Amino acid sequence: MAEKPALSAARAKAKASAKANPPQVAVAFRFDGKNVKAQKVAKAAGAKLVTSVTDETRAAIRTVITKAIREGIHPYEAAKSIVGILSTPGATTNAMPGMAGLNTPQVLAAFNYKAGLIDVGHDPKTVDRLMGKYVTRKLNERSVMIARTETMAALNLGAEVGYIQASKQGMLPPEARLVWLTTPDERLCVRCAPMNGETKQIGAGTTFSDGSTGPPKHPKCRCNVGIAMAPGGQA
Repeated sequence: MAEKPALSAARAKAKASAKANPPQVAVAFRFDGKNVKAQKVAKAAGAKLVTSVTDETRAAIRTVITKAIREGIHPYEAAKSIVGILSTPGATTNAMPGMAGLNTPQVLAAFNYKAGLIDVGHDPKTVDRLMGKYVTRKLNERSVMIARTETMAALNLGAEVGYIQASKQGMLPPEARLVWLTTPDERLCVRCAPMNGETKQIGAGTTFSDGSTGPPKHPKCRCNVGIAMAPGGQA
C-alpha cells in the first residue's frame, strides 16, 4: 500500500530538519528506568491516557507502572500484570460479558469479528473458542500498549522534573530549553513528525505548540525529550 502523501512529506521534513538543525542535546544528566522522579510521576499522575476504565483500575495501573520503573521491569513484563487488572470484572466502564478490559473500539471490533464467524457458518462452540482467543489477543495488545505508553510518559515527565531542578541549581545555562525528539523512521506518524526539534521553556506549566507539556502525544508514542542549548523551534 502506498504511503499517504501527507505522512510521507511529514517524515521527509522531520528527517531534513534533524539533519540540517540537529538539537544540541546536553548529556550531563542520565534518566534511566529506575529514577525516583519518574516513579513519583507515575504514582501521582500516571494512566491519564488510559480510557474506558474506572478510577480504581487506573490507580492499579499506576501502581504497576511505578513498580516496573522502580525495579527496572520491562514494559512487556509489566503488561502481564496489567492484563490481570483489566480482565477483572467491572474493570471497564463499558464492561460486557467476556470482554472486560477491552476499550470501546475493541469491543465493537470483537462484535464484528463474532458476526463474521457466524456468517461463515461456524457452530456456537467454535465461535466461542475463536472469540476467546481473539479477546485474549486484543487484551494482551492493549496491556502492552498501556505499559509502554505509561512508562514513556513517566520517564519523559520525570526527566523534565530533573531538568527543572538542575536549572534551579545552576547546572544548566539560561538558554537551555526542553526539546521534543522524534524517531524519523518509517514508523514516524504524521502527528509527531511536525514536533521534531521543537523546544519550550523548562518548567511546570510551559507547553509546546500543540498545547501539551511533552510526549507521549498518543498511545504507543516513541517520542522523548532532551535538552537543547540552541533556541531551536519556538513554542
